[in-house]
Amino acid sequence: MARTAWIIIVIFVFSGLNAVQAGAEVKNIFKQNGRIYAEALRCDDIELPGTDQTDADAPGKCTRDITDALPAFIVEHAGTSSVYDGPNCWQSAMSAAGLANPEPMYMSSSEVEYVAELGGFCTEVKKPRPFDIIYIYYPKDRPLEGLRATHAFTYLGNGWSFSKDGYKSHVLWKLERVEDVTVQYMNGREKQEIKYLRCKEAPLSGERAKQLMARLDALAARLSPMIMKGTQVMAKYELQKLEDDLWKLYKSLKGRFGNDRSMNRVFYRVKSHISQLGYLIHPKWGLPDGY
Repeated sequence: MARTAWIIIVIFVFSGLNAVQAGAEVKNIFKQNGRIYAEALRCDDIELPGTDQTDADAPGKCTRDITDALPAFIVEHAGTSSVYDGPNCWQSAMSAAGLANPEPMYMSSSEVEYVAELGGFCTEVKKPRPFDIIYIYYPKDRPLEGLRATHAFTYLGNGWSFSKDGYKSHVLWKLERVEDVTVQYMNGREKQEIKYLRCKEAPLSGERAKQLMARLDALAARLSPMIMKGTQVMAKYELQKLEDDLWKLYKSLKGRFGNDRSMNRVFYRVKSHISQLGYLIHPKWGLPDGY
């Protein structure tokens, strides 16, 4: 039975990847000296635009500098890692799509599920194009311990992606083949499914929502040097005061705004920031799964 289930998983994964295997002639995508390059046998095979570099001594090979075609988040963070736990796959995928603060932070499962599935920001597509989100999840009728989303990562074209494996510090943001990431997350989890999401940010409406989100973005920018480099930007008591203030805000917002997309975005972002602050204050704690 276990062997049969494993075979079914593999068949499902690879059939689900047909849409991203077309044009997978790119042999490698890599970062060097702050620039990101794609290698292929022919320049025409590379989906992303850029500056081609061919070598007369190495015919049959094209290297393209695709840096300027990529979101800034990918260019900056590919091949790097954080000092503190927190930045995770969901925040990485949403930041690359323009749906989250560009500073690396923790994003809760509640926030990613709202943005990806409930808030009307994303549309499912059959075939992804560069910078769409590849979303691995449990269907509503069979979640795992209440958890729906298990991984999200960014499609780069030609069967390649940008991904981070979890929230742990010192885990690199990587340029990886879609097939490798998908098999890693789905092997042994036959209930999961994959979909491709094309997402678009919607401007916040209402002065309160704009003001609160501006405060949250400013907090993320202030905490970023600590999360990424270990710089002590504020004392522990200041972090605790911020955490207390966000808890009060969270409780004041909970369940009050119905279908107001702007205030719901703020609410879920507050929840994510509380998690990140908790880990900065108590670095030996883990962030609770699915929080």
